[in-house]
Amino acid sequence: GAGAPHSWSVIAGTLPPGITLTWSPVQPIASLSGVPTTQGSYNFTLQVVDNGSGIAARAFSADITAGALQITTASTPAGAPGVPYSATITGSDGSGTGYQWDVFGGALPAGLSIAPTGTPSTTISGVPTTPGQYGFTIRLRDSATNTVTANFTIDVYSAGTAYSIAGTGVSGYNGDNKPALNAQLDKPAGVAADSLGNVYVADTYNHRIRRVDAATGNITTICGDGNPGSTGDGGPAVNARLNYPRGLWIDAANNIYIADSANHVVRRINASNTVISRIAGTYVAGFSGDNGQATLAQLNNPQSLCVAPNGDLYIADTENFRVRKVAAGSGVITTFAGNGTAVHSGDFGQATAAGFNYVSSVAVDSAGRVVIGEVYYYIRRVDSGGVITTIAGVAGGGSGGDGGPATQAGMVYVDSIHIDAADNIYISDFGRVRRINAANGNMEMVSTSVGRPVGLWSEASGHLLVADYSGSLIHRIVSP
Repeated sequence: GAGAPHSWSVIAGTLPPGITLTWSPVQPIASLSGVPTTQGSYNFTLQVVDNGSGIAARAFSADITAGALQITTASTPAGAPGVPYSATITGSDGSGTGYQWDVFGGALPAGLSIAPTGTPSTTISGVPTTPGQYGFTIRLRDSATNTVTANFTIDVYSAGTAYSIAGTGVSGYNGDNKPALNAQLDKPAGVAADSLGNVYVADTYNHRIRRVDAATGNITTICGDGNPGSTGDGGPAVNARLNYPRGLWIDAANNIYIADSANHVVRRINASNTVISRIAGTYVAGFSGDNGQATLAQLNNPQSLCVAPNGDLYIADTENFRVRKVAAGSGVITTFAGNGTAVHSGDFGQATAAGFNYVSSVAVDSAGRVVIGEVYYYIRRVDSGGVITTIAGVAGGGSGGDGGPATQAGMVYVDSIHIDAADNIYISDFGRVRRINAANGNMEMVSTSVGRPVGLWSEASGHLLVADYSGSLIHRIVSP
C-alpha cells in the first residue's frame, strides 16, 4: 500500500468475547489478544486502510474451546463449634455453564452443606456442631457431562485449640474484599465481635478498623484510610483517619467504640449509619475536664475501654494512670479510679485515691464491678461502694502461680483483660492468655500458642478471640 499510517477495523461479524483488536499506525500489523470468555465459533472480517486510502479486507474464523474442567481451590479453612462457617470452592473451564456441585464421598461436618449450583464457584456454609477432622470428596459436573473431583479436609477444632482466622503472619497491609486468612495485618491490638458474629480488628499500625464477615470470611476496611490522622468526625467512618487505634468495644446496639490512642480520644462508629464521632478527648494529650462534657476533657494515650450494660463508658486513660467514666445520657466525664500517681497503692480504700502503675485495660462484670488491668503487675477490682482491692498479682511480677489463688500468681505484663458471660477474667500476660476462674478465684493457663496476645473478646459461642500483636494475626481459642 501507500504506507503508514494504517487503520484496522472489524467490518463484519464479531470477535470472540474478551478478544480485542490492536495495532500501531506506523506498522502494517495488527494483533488479536485477550482472554476469551465464551466458547463457540466466531466469524469476522478485518479491514486495513493505508494513508493513500488503499483498502484490504479478509475473513477469519476462530474456534474457542474450553480447557479441561477443574477444581482450582486447594484447601478449606478450619472451623469451631457454634461459629458460622463459610468456604468458597472454585471451578473453571469445562463447558463454562451448568455447573453442578455435590459431596461425592465422605461427609461434611454436621451443620454444614454445599450449594448444589454455582458458576464458577460454590460455597460450603453453615454452623458446625461437632469437633473432629472431616475428609470428603467434592464433585463438579458441567452441562457437557464433564466431571472432576477433589479431596478436602475440614477441621472442626475441639476445646482449647487455638487457630487463626485473619492475617498471614507477615506484617503489612493488603487483602481487603478477600478471605481474611489471605490478608495482611500490622500489629493488631484490639478485637471484638458484634451480635451477628462479625469480627472487628483494630489493625493498629495500619491505622484502620477492619471487619471479618461472619457469612463469607472476607475482610474489609470499615474505618481509616491507612494514614495516621485525626480527620473525619461527622462523616463516613471509612473516610476518617485514625492514629494507632488499640482497644475496641461493641455495645448491645452494635455501635463500635475505638480507643484512638495516639489521638488521645475515644471515637464511636454509629451502627445505623456508619458515621464516626468523637465522644471523649480533645485530640490533645493531657489531663483535664472532670465533671464536664467528655468531649472537652483531655485524655492521655487511652489503650482500652468498655461499655457497661447501663451505657456508662469506662476508659483506661493509660498515661494519666486513671480510669475515667463517661456517664450514659449526660456525657459527663469523671475520674472513676486513680489519683494520677504511677505507684501501685490504695487497696481497701476508695478507688479514686489509689495509685496505678499504668492502666492498660478495664472491664465490667455481671454485678457491675469494674475490673482494672494494671500493666505492672496486677488485676484490681472496684466494688459497688467504690472500694478497690487487688484480685491477682504479686509485687515484682513473675510467671508462676497457675492452679492456685490468683492473689498469689505473678504476672509479667498485663496488656489487656476481658470478662466473659460467666465472669471469668481473661488476661493477656505477655505471651500467655490466662484466666481468673470466677468459681474459685484461681489463676489458670489458657494458651501459650497465640504469640503476644493483646486484645481479647469472648464471643457469644463461648470462644475467645485474641489479637496477636507480634504475629499480626487474629486467633480464636475454642471453648477455653
